[in-house]
Amino acid sequence: FQSLVLNSIIGSILGSMLLMPGISMVFGGIKHKEQYFNKHAAGVSSVLLLISIIGAFAPSFFYQFHGNYSLNCQECIPFIANSSSSPLSCIGCNYVEKNYWDDEIYLNRVRYLMYACCGLLPIAYGVGLLFTLRTHNYLYEKPVGDPSDPDSFEKPNHGHGTAEWGKVTSFIVLLLSTTLFALVAESMVKAMDPALDTLNIHKDFAGVTVVAVIPNISEYINAAGFALQNNIVLSLEIGNVAAIQIALLQMPALVAITSILNKIGWIYTDHTRVFALIFENMHLYTVLFSILVLNYILINGRSNYFDGSS
Repeated sequence: FQSLVLNSIIGSILGSMLLMPGISMVFGGIKHKEQYFNKHAAGVSSVLLLISIIGAFAPSFFYQFHGNYSLNCQECIPFIANSSSSPLSCIGCNYVEKNYWDDEIYLNRVRYLMYACCGLLPIAYGVGLLFTLRTHNYLYEKPVGDPSDPDSFEKPNHGHGTAEWGKVTSFIVLLLSTTLFALVAESMVKAMDPALDTLNIHKDFAGVTVVAVIPNISEYINAAGFALQNNIVLSLEIGNVAAIQIALLQMPALVAITSILNKIGWIYTDHTRVFALIFENMHLYTVLFSILVLNYILINGRSNYFDGSS
């Protein structure tokens, strides 16, 4: 299921960066015509998102340049008949990437680069939490100032409302929800192959769409709801943080867990076969293009339904 998981990661990132903010801007723009947010805070989130994507996809970029490729041709004919030393004239040739599990470049270089990135990415997430929740949390408040001038935002002098749940209750609910979600995910994995075969759906398509969107449907609903309440700041932050968490926490966790299980021999007898952060070229280009689109939309500090539909 590695191909399914890789495609679901890409689908989740694209959904968090494009679909979720787009839905929020459309719903909020229809009701409020135009909404404003602190573009400086959005810039901080965009920078952290860009750093997280570069760090998570660094092994893929390295392997795309230095990986093991072979030249496959449909037919090769010697210029001089019956001559073993004659140059060949080949047609229908293309470079095909070999299995990276057997590639020495992956085993001796890319694999250790992947481990290093997975060790650094959670640290970057911790620094981002410190910045957004402690030292500069006022940037993420609903903007106060002249709505016609997004640069006139001031530091709010009000706090959050009183929490309805305490820390213990919140932790218990989160733990139970995570456990139930893991059980549902286990059942979904077992039923995945028969369902896809019956519906005649390719695993790659299912990973980018169904597996990526359905588990995050609550985030889409919450983001649209906050946008309708004229809190587009929180709506955009939900999407940005979701993509950042995938790149900085979920992807390193997949590598770490599969590495440990492989080390003790629970999954494969070949201990070098772990979940690898090796994505296809189209995945890399799509994610980078999505970041550029998102940054361009957020640069003005305002949004409307046209930006969301774009």
